[in-house]
Amino acid sequence: RTTGTTWLRQFIETEAESLVGVLRYYLFRAGTEGDGLDSAASELLNEVVIEALQHEARFEPTGQPRAWLLGIAANLIKRRQVENARRNQRGRDHAREATTGTHA
Repeated sequence: RTTGTTWLRQFIETEAESLVGVLRYYLFRAGTEGDGLDSAASELLNEVVIEALQHEARFEPTGQPRAWLLGIAANLIKRRQVENARRNQRGRDHAREATTGTHA
């Protein structure tokens, strides 16, 4: 009998190329450009796999693994965007403080 974990791992192995293609599109839509898109998609797939395996108990074996994995990817991309926006805002605040001598 195949467990949910084994089945999920097999799915990831057999569908990795297809998943990278979709992740490449997700990243492009999120603003990633240039030659680094392929490597960024592969790195994102690695992060998705790590996240999925850490939370594999949440995966329903009767569910759609592609949708579950792509949902994880979308959440990781959103998390990065929020972190980048916060980092950029802090940078702007520090620059404003440096030029005006005031705190935001």
